Amino acid sequence: MRIILLVALTALAGCALGQHDHGVRSRFFNQPVDHFNPFDRRNFDQRFLENSEFFQDGGPIYIYLTVGERFFGVYDTFITSGLVYDIAEETNGLLIAIEHRYFGVSRPTVDTSFQNLQWLNIHQTLADVARFIAHLKENRPGAENSRVILWGRGYGGSLAIWARQKYPHLIDGAWGSSAVLDATVEYPQALANAYTTVNNIGGPECAAVIRGAFEMIDEAFMEGNTSYVQERLRLCYDLDSGNVYDLARLDYSIALESYLFIQNARYPEIDEKCIIMTGLNTPDDPPLNPLDGFARWYIDDLQPNRDCFDYSNDAVTAQYTDPTWDSISTIDGRRQKLWLRCTQLGAFTTSEEGSDHPYGRRFDIRFFRRWCADAFGFETFTDPWFMQDFIGLTNEHFGGLNPKVYRILITQGEMDPLRTLSPLEDLNSQARVIVINLESFSRDMGSVSEVQDYPHLIEVKGIIREEILRWIQASEQEQPTPPPPTTTPPPIEPGRE
Repeated sequence: MRIILLVALTALAGCALGQHDHGVRSRFFNQPVDHFNPFDRRNFDQRFLENSEFFQDGGPIYIYLTVGERFFGVYDTFITSGLVYDIAEETNGLLIAIEHRYFGVSRPTVDTSFQNLQWLNIHQTLADVARFIAHLKENRPGAENSRVILWGRGYGGSLAIWARQKYPHLIDGAWGSSAVLDATVEYPQALANAYTTVNNIGGPECAAVIRGAFEMIDEAFMEGNTSYVQERLRLCYDLDSGNVYDLARLDYSIALESYLFIQNARYPEIDEKCIIMTGLNTPDDPPLNPLDGFARWYIDDLQPNRDCFDYSNDAVTAQYTDPTWDSISTIDGRRQKLWLRCTQLGAFTTSEEGSDHPYGRRFDIRFFRRWCADAFGFETFTDPWFMQDFIGLTNEHFGGLNPKVYRILITQGEMDPLRTLSPLEDLNSQARVIVINLESFSRDMGSVSEVQDYPHLIEVKGIIREEILRWIQASEQEQPTPPPPTTTPPPIEPGRE
């Protein structure tokens, strides 16, 4: 095993990742491509960032798990600022962010072809984390007696919880902010949750604009008269009302952008956009119709600098098919993230006739099966049983909404559309779950702010700090379990069994 310090890449990471003067270093750790096959001797260099500005011998090790959240795969934001950074300063801790295999420059294989993506899975990823921790504690001066705390947001938070569950002898506690634990193929509830949030914050008038906009799009498809839709949504191509995948892709793309905005917005931001859609900000120039009102936000306000939008199914699918490392498919991680969803995570935001939201009705599970099959060139994805069985294994391995684990904390924003893919009540006395009022995705990662944080968020951040400190204290007080005494069994007497 070896740790490599590459000066050139350190400088690159410092510039590209917005590195501050915290002594952050970009380093590499040698990992097996396949942890579970001793006959496979291949390895790769996994990148990690390290901030040791507060570290003193025996101080805790805080490891942030990420999965391609920025262009470079891993970045230093949460190890140079934020809530855990503040806790590390208080506890003389070491801060580390690990880059997920297959993202950024942590490349186990020559490309991301279907055959080579088999080692992009949760179990290999957790083994990466475990091996890194074991090596760090064995080889880094002052770390041999350090407690280890994992944290992350979204899928990174899920990995933190699962790593604590699978490797409790190496990991002393884990916090998952907006962690998703229930692996289900279809999750139409995400769009329903998003729509409910708009209705509750922006009011029925705002929700009616969204519903009316998608109804107008649907009517245009049915009538074969899509010229106004093309013009108002600023499309780069002519809509073909006979192309079911193009129509589904348009509905899905618009719904997805709307959903992602709601997932990451704060309460006032949603209210502000609803004012735009309903025309309250332009009383002398009200929207001509619901689609015009929706487009005033979605096109004119949200993405004003784009000349046009190509949501044709072939164009979008092509952004996921190139397996080379220097392609747009892999540089920003979109191909790798789709692989994880198609094979292990699921949560496809489906919509069909009768769905409890207005975001179209054409992207049912068949649309997503086709997408997975086309992206990876594997037709078996279209078989109804395949994704159900494959993704279902994740819950079999980790317990879904009821994992058997302790010394963890899960926090969820009340406004996060994915919140119901997580437990919403405590699992046990040492596995707490907190839903944060009036907050969306991972709003609890930053430092406490009396100016920006709502009172409940300040309270929750205090609880997070207390839980982490309690885990550290509890793990330091634990005594190793002694092995059972070695005894020699009595000899078997002749004639007796």
